[in-house]
Amino acid sequence: MTSADFLTSGEWTGYYDYSRGHGAGRIDPMMHGIQFSIDSELGAMSGPACRGLTAPSCSDAVGNFELTGAISTQTGTVKLRKHYRGRGHTDWDWTAVMTPFGILGSWGSDTWGGWLWLWKKEWSDSTSAS
Repeated sequence: MTSADFLTSGEWTGYYDYSRGHGAGRIDPMMHGIQFSIDSELGAMSGPACRGLTAPSCSDAVGNFELTGAISTQTGTVKLRKHYRGRGHTDWDWTAVMTPFGILGSWGSDTWGGWLWLWKKEWSDSTSAS
């Protein structure tokens, strides 16, 4: 689940919530347009056995954002930074892990943030039963 083909084929989607801070208990609308590409420079800077990831054209209820970071091909640990374009210094660090259910983890700081979950959009595309 850490192969380049798996990560880059298809769109990812998901949710994040606010478990810490003033908005505790709130879940924002879905994130869309997460299409990862491999960035070997980011991977090399992140450490041995890391695959650099970028997703430049994502969106959610707050606005347009990009994701940059890396995934460990050995442990499945995912470190990403979410940067909202046109919003000054609005960046959020994500710490997560790749699981059979997608990328699960947390975002933010000890006093503000919450949980996140990304999965491949095709896993939840509706199909009609015959």
